[in-house]
Amino acid sequence: MVHKILMIEDKTDFINATGELLSHFNHRGDTVTLVSGTSENAAKQLLDEHSDLVIAIIDLSLEHNDSGVKIIDYVRKNKKNSDLRIIVLTGGQAGDEFSERNLIEDKTINDYILKTTSGYKDRLFTSISTQIDNYLLIKGKNHELKSIKQDLEETRNYLENYHKKLRDEILYKMGYSKSIKELIKKVENTSLYDVTVLLQGETGVGKDLIANYIHKYSNRSGKPFLRVPCSCISESTAESELFGHKKGSFTDAKEDKIGYFEYLNGGTLFLDEVQTLKPEIQAKLLIVMEQKVVIRKGSNIEIPVNTRLIMAGSEKINDLVQSAGFLTAFKGRIDEIISIPPLRERKEDIPHLATRIVNEANMEYNKNMAISIKAVEKLMCYDWPLNVRQLIKTIKSAVRNTETGTILPENLFFEESDAPTFPDNDDYSLRSAENLCYKNAILRALEKANYNNEDAIKLLDINRMTYYKYKRILGI
Repeated sequence: MVHKILMIEDKTDFINATGELLSHFNHRGDTVTLVSGTSENAAKQLLDEHSDLVIAIIDLSLEHNDSGVKIIDYVRKNKKNSDLRIIVLTGGQAGDEFSERNLIEDKTINDYILKTTSGYKDRLFTSISTQIDNYLLIKGKNHELKSIKQDLEETRNYLENYHKKLRDEILYKMGYSKSIKELIKKVENTSLYDVTVLLQGETGVGKDLIANYIHKYSNRSGKPFLRVPCSCISESTAESELFGHKKGSFTDAKEDKIGYFEYLNGGTLFLDEVQTLKPEIQAKLLIVMEQKVVIRKGSNIEIPVNTRLIMAGSEKINDLVQSAGFLTAFKGRIDEIISIPPLRERKEDIPHLATRIVNEANMEYNKNMAISIKAVEKLMCYDWPLNVRQLIKTIKSAVRNTETGTILPENLFFEESDAPTFPDNDDYSLRSAENLCYKNAILRALEKANYNNEDAIKLLDINRMTYYKYKRILGI
């Protein structure tokens, strides 16, 4: 390896003498070469031409009013020379040593040498050797830092692309309405923090999709995720399933068993329909939430666990506490409560969902069906008490049983319990009852008119402005 050194000195005989000295000098087996100039302009030209300089040796006092300080300033402002080591030469005039010490303290230069000292040669060789070592060390560290920054940038880009793909998938599955986009934004923010989450929402709104999304968006995405429907766990085995048991702790405990929390250590446990758990099990859940430990059935030993807990219930937290025997202490232990809107509150998602479900059903049943605009309008006239799950069931049935290539309104069938209703509320006023009558009348007229708005207006015997006003108010 050859280490290139720049020397700016107005006395050519001194440059030649230094060049002769350096021709006999090597640094750990590497040779040193010298490029030189006698003025400020020459220095700038050489600095621009040579990007591989290791050291610049600069005389502060140059002839013709040239300034070594200006050259130093030029070097430090040029990013290309940011690692360049600077050694200052001085003739030992009064005040020089004070000036150069200030430059070193300001980290503008790295060393200075008096040309008039008898040990100049040895001092120069020692300084060059030290500065080459420092240059290589800093260059190596900068290269390592650059590599780390590059790795971080690649990781950041990977995560951005990964998160965008996840977001596109969940929006495709759930819809693009304003309420869903706001929901996903909150879910993504929650995912970044390792907190306990309660998902609230009616049956069929997609709580399992959101729980899985939280897991995949979080830093636990590479670890296991498990959904456990609590209503499917028998009361006698719930404690063992969740927390594990010791051998002999009950009749069928033939050996030690780890529970879901231990099995999923580092991952995410999603407890669906959590309101169905007995209060005793809820109490043990509180221990996990508060202390991050589990106690196996038949044992008193605390086992540390690092499992994220997501819970879901079809009722709001206050209703869970009051009507489902949910422990009041749970309310204070849940970090984030996320409510998922029912389908009737985001009917603008129905056209997209209908098309998606038809396409998926076509692939599943090897068919090539489409859905008509009138059929979609019929779907939008219902409140969907069982939400997207019911919508999927209805459309898939139509795909299987429609003989023509297009699903029409008459191909969509609803069970009696699926009939459109107002959402449950505590409004017993006459106005509410009147609105319900208006809604049912419009829905009946639409069905009779095969979902043709103009025909429905005629059947209802009202003007178009009134018709569309009530459709808007009643969410039809």
